[in-house]
Amino acid sequence: MRGTPFSTGQLSRVQTRINNVLPRALRKLDPKDVLRGLDVDGSTALLEKVLADAMARFSRQTHDAGTLLQRNGEVVIGPHSTPLDLREFYKSRVRTSESRQQSDFFDRQIMPANSTVDPFGPYKVARFLFRENRREEHIIPILAMRTGGFAFTPHEFLVTVAMLVMKQNRGQQGDLLVQDNDFITNHFYVKKGGDLRAFTVTWDVHLVQWKVLNHYCGSLEEPNGSGAAKGAQLFLPLQNKK
Repeated sequence: MRGTPFSTGQLSRVQTRINNVLPRALRKLDPKDVLRGLDVDGSTALLEKVLADAMARFSRQTHDAGTLLQRNGEVVIGPHSTPLDLREFYKSRVRTSESRQQSDFFDRQIMPANSTVDPFGPYKVARFLFRENRREEHIIPILAMRTGGFAFTPHEFLVTVAMLVMKQNRGQQGDLLVQDNDFITNHFYVKKGGDLRAFTVTWDVHLVQWKVLNHYCGSLEEPNGSGAAKGAQLFLPLQNKK
């Protein structure tokens, strides 16, 4: 079979099989590599090597996840009984940029044209602490293994951060870390289409205001960026969130 062009049907069936039976971390296997793993004589030696290498990567990443993150419980968001105008909230209560690039991305890619949110019931998000300093190229591949994903949609992110900030409007202690330190902060990942962005939520003691700043972190396939420091907090979506 080696060297033979593969039909769309073959590739589709192999991809379906990969998605159904392999752990999330192994689903990036190229169906062509799987098919090439079958020798002409029907042996599966090459296929077994492909899967063994992938499983070894999966095991290393699973170990890394426990080394990198410490579970810090769950946080209840809401309920909110009145309409919430997100654009007005962020304009008046939060600083969202320290550069024109950050401002443009937030206004054009994150904030929706219709920014009013209807009343909603409570939901939960997960919370972790970073055990050590790591850059995005180390963090994102580990988070990508997580069932249910690790990135918020723009709507989920805006609502979640707004509700957290409301509870700590004056920088008091609460679910968000409050420290005068640009590195020990609160982290969120937001995905819109093919764009992946890291957000930090920090209390600025000099401005007496929350800062919600976005940072380039590459893509899921090629992550890049400053990452997070030991002691920083990471918020992740939960599947039961509405």
